[in-house]
Amino acid sequence: PIPETYDYLDYLESKLDIKLHRAKPDFSKRIAKKAEFVKKHWADHGISDDKIQTALDTLKPTGNPFLDLCIWKGRFPSPKGRFCTDELKSLPITEQVVLPILKTGKKVRSWQGIRWAESPRRAKMPMHELSDYGIWIYRPILEWSSDEVFAIHRRHGIKPNPLYLKGM
Repeated sequence: PIPETYDYLDYLESKLDIKLHRAKPDFSKRIAKKAEFVKKHWADHGISDDKIQTALDTLKPTGNPFLDLCIWKGRFPSPKGRFCTDELKSLPITEQVVLPILKTGKKVRSWQGIRWAESPRRAKMPMHELSDYGIWIYRPILEWSSDEVFAIHRRHGIKPNPLYLKGM
């Protein structure tokens, strides 16, 4: 996790007088399952003991969700192999926040702060969408420019996430 992100969440809680739930993925079970697979099957495929041991030494959770995701997947994400948003954000939010709310009988409407200009994939997303579990997704800033996003922050006296100011 990037400390600036958590510092910014603390700032928003204080500034807006709200409580935010921080969903955090845990890949330790999936990494352990992959290590077990390596132990059981790699030798059968002619992989040397030293390479197996190197893999097993590497297949250990770090506590950093991004790095653990990459260890589990065996690679870093790329434009052709995207999995960060789903694995680090969407699934943990669904499992840790949305599903518990739905189990109480309440409805959920997800507001997503993404913009068409951010990526070709996002450029195809609709403003409103019915997703899994009957959740309506609303993307209110989909058509906005980054200048408009920073302007609304200024208008309401909210500092933007410092990572955006660093070009991320």
